[in-house]
This record gives sequence, structure tokens and C-alpha cells, in this order.
Amino acid sequence: TTLSSPCFDASLEEVFAPLCCGATLVLPEADVLTSHERLLSLAESTRLTVLDMPTSLWRELTNYLADAGREFPFTVRALMTGGERATAATFAKFLRVGGDRIRWFN
Repeated sequence: TTLSSPCFDASLEEVFAPLCCGATLVLPEADVLTSHERLLSLAESTRLTVLDMPTSLWRELTNYLADAGREFPFTVRALMTGGERATAATFAKFLRVGGDRIRWFN
């Protein structure tokens, strides 16, 4: 899934890389980006395997899952983040909410 605006140049990698590999691209509605529950529901209902998101959203989602005692959807195999520095504290929390089974790229 891509969470970047199509006007942002980095979205080219998020859009064309999956399509060139034969993957299905999921473009979420704008309201999905404002709700962790909607994003998790989309990931589960579409059986997403790769998530590509800004580091700040990854941090918020990781904190949300940890506070709720939940994990990242089981189908997620890879997660790519970027745009800002990730912290060791958030990464440690990410491992506790299912990140130990997800390949993470920053």
C-alpha cells in the first residue's frame, strides 16, 4: 500500500515498484490515513503484505498497537518507512507488536 500523495516524487517508487513486480497496489481513501483502526482494517481485509509509510505514521501506529495490546496484521511481511529518523525505542516497541516477523526497511 502507498500512503504518499501521488504529487510527491517518492510516490513513484511506491506505485511503480509493486506494479512492475506483478503485485496489487492498494491506494487507500484519505479517511484511512486519519484512523489507525481503518488502516488496520484495510490491511486485514486486503491481506496486505507490504506497507510503505512515513516514519511518523509507523511510530504512531506502533504506539497505538502497543497501547491496545495488539500486533501488526499477520499478513504484513515487509514494512518500509522513511522521511525522518526512526528511534531505537520505537523499534524495540515495534518488535513487541509483531515486528519480529516483519522485514523493516528505513
